[in-house]
Amino acid sequence: MKYVIDTNALRTFFRFYFRETTPDLYKSFDKMIENNELISVKEVYNEMERQHQKDSEVLKELKNIKHIFLEPTKEEEIDIVQEIYKNINFQNNIKEKNILEGKPVADALLVAKAKTENAILITSENFSPNAAKVPNMCAKYGIKYIDYKQFLIVLKGYCKI
Repeated sequence: MKYVIDTNALRTFFRFYFRETTPDLYKSFDKMIENNELISVKEVYNEMERQHQKDSEVLKELKNIKHIFLEPTKEEEIDIVQEIYKNINFQNNIKEKNILEGKPVADALLVAKAKTENAILITSENFSPNAAKVPNMCAKYGIKYIDYKQFLIVLKGYCKI
């Protein structure tokens, strides 16, 4: 199974788990990446890069896995992003400040990547009626998603397969 990881889930992983203290979890994490089963989008990398100091351990980890952060490569992905933002409710997902400052907004790109890859999206956000959140986008476009706790369960069982 392939997974697409959101910024919030990746940030939480790196914030609370360290290679030195949870080597088995990292073994699974690394194996999923090696097997091309854990991917994300370039905007997630950009968001993470903005949130951490240049010499941080998190950025060192990210640079080692930079290849998993993909550009939209399929015309279909671009079409899906356009379709998502035709929905007035999901337009609220893009904050005016982000537009003015040229800051990345990864949500629609994550949803599009998950749809075209037939993947499960990992996010720490929760579904909320009428919200402009990743789980709402997933529900609208028929994409399976899991929360961060479920991702940890996947990681825990991954190397035991």
